[in-house]
Amino acid sequence: MGKSSPPNVVKAYAQQFRKDLTNFLSMRSKEIIPQGRMVLTFTARKNPNPSNEDYGLELVAISLLDLVAQGVVKEADVDSFNLPLYAPCKEEVAEIVEREGSFEIEELRVFKVDVNCLNRDEQLRNTDLGFNINMQMGKNYANAMRAVLEPMICSHFGDAIIDELFIRFAENAANPPKNSMHQSKVNIVVSMAKK
Repeated sequence: MGKSSPPNVVKAYAQQFRKDLTNFLSMRSKEIIPQGRMVLTFTARKNPNPSNEDYGLELVAISLLDLVAQGVVKEADVDSFNLPLYAPCKEEVAEIVEREGSFEIEELRVFKVDVNCLNRDEQLRNTDLGFNINMQMGKNYANAMRAVLEPMICSHFGDAIIDELFIRFAENAANPPKNSMHQSKVNIVVSMAKK
């Protein structure tokens, strides 16, 4: 699901997420004693409209297309590649938990994820030493995305492209016209108790 995804794709991903989370909750309810607790966290979106947000996946697409232009990856392989990721909003999560019925939400929070992994002192020190802060932030962002996406990318393209792909990703992330680092990302944390 990305900003450029057609509505029917977003709808299909939303339906699959609803089905998967419902099944997950149902299975966990069989394992947890009454009043037992469970905490979940996952990538989310800020509002019910998914078309306004960037989840960093556009940078993956741009970076893959860079590799196509270099002849490293076949365009047909990129065209057939889909990431099975869905970022729900808090209202969706609450509705699914309530409808499934096994758990009661004790707390559901959306929190901003700081993709700028450099603290203020590191930024000042790196600037004094002549480092490009955007490039370091791009590398950090690329490493975070790689931790999540590498297994899916390797299973489709093989592991030979992974280093070059995320070098490209870091470069694209550091490039202000292309990057999405400065758009705030959010995660959901939901604490539940079994009824």
